[in-house]
Amino acid sequence: NVDALQVGKYLPASQPAFSLVSSTDLWIAAEPKETDLTYVRPGQTATISVDTYPGAVWHGKVASISPASSSSFSLLPAQNTTGNWVKVVQRIPMRVTIADIDGKPPLRGGM
Repeated sequence: NVDALQVGKYLPASQPAFSLVSSTDLWIAAEPKETDLTYVRPGQTATISVDTYPGAVWHGKVASISPASSSSFSLLPAQNTTGNWVKVVQRIPMRVTIADIDGKPPLRGGM
């Protein structure tokens, strides 16, 4: 929407004017199950595949793993006081940097 901006136009507070997206420093924001992270550590290599491009493979490294699940950072985390617990496998956010983007199909946000 950069073309829609007029010189001198005021934007209300917290309204974004435009988005900046890098095409060189790409990463994947993944949320694997906690049971899949048993042996995963930052710095390890990763293989990435995307459903949009069957057969295409990217290589990267695990940049970081969150210290807690996504649900623990929610505005109102669930805190069951009845003592009746049902174990639900949690998803843990992690970031994987992509090392080889040259010659590969383009990746877009949300893929």
